[in-house]
Amino acid sequence: MKPRAPASDNDLQAVVFDWAGTTVDFGCQGPVRAFMESFAAFGVEVSPAEAREPMGMGKREHVAVMCAMPRIAYLWHSRHGRPPSEQDINAVYDLAEETMLTVIPQYSVPIPGTLETVEAMRRWGLRIGSCTGYPRPVAELLAKRTKDLGYAPDVMVCATDVPCGRPAPDMCKEALARLGVDDPARAVKIGDTVNDVLEGVRAGMWVIGITLSGSLAGLAEDELAAMPKRDREALHHRIAHELIMAGAHGVAPDILACLPLLKAIEKQRILT
Repeated sequence: MKPRAPASDNDLQAVVFDWAGTTVDFGCQGPVRAFMESFAAFGVEVSPAEAREPMGMGKREHVAVMCAMPRIAYLWHSRHGRPPSEQDINAVYDLAEETMLTVIPQYSVPIPGTLETVEAMRRWGLRIGSCTGYPRPVAELLAKRTKDLGYAPDVMVCATDVPCGRPAPDMCKEALARLGVDDPARAVKIGDTVNDVLEGVRAGMWVIGITLSGSLAGLAEDELAAMPKRDREALHHRIAHELIMAGAHGVAPDILACLPLLKAIEKQRILT
């Protein structure tokens, strides 16, 4: 079954982007490294796949979900003699935030196509919003770096700015309010995780899911380029199916491929 389109016949007014894996940090490497290093500091080795599984959520909630994973909970109990507590979750999160302040700037380079895509959207008259699971101090450091490299959205909303992070719609709703967009069906959310998709759908927006530059692929740019074309296509289709099942109206391998989808959305077509 195709996802239901937002109920509006009006032209688009805005796009709200995710950050890591969508506009910057190809493969969403920075937060994965921060989570792995933070858990390791407490004597618990986590895998990249475990660090990625809750990706898109607010980072404190991300840590809580990881601590509830059976394997991680078992390792924590084995190391500390008890299950991870709320105090433990807060301690890991505090260290993760501190680690991100060091790690994230190393992964703040815009993904190829980001600057051209945003420039094209601005020429169309679209306002550019953004939201992120990063806490405000980390996000501001990231935004300062990307501004120097040419990417500066009109607004940025962080998980710590709203009552509930993804998959709740609060960040998207706040971004649209700051952009002056009253009708969410006149805006598009673009992100690379299931939580991004759920956030946008629940906000009443059109949603485009990113497959190959994001966290679900989890590959650096050179790793993806080294894959045989057939394998890249298979990876794209597998991730596309996951994002569409979550409610995405369209999918694209990367941000540059979103431009034709936006034109189609303006004509009120549902894309699969």
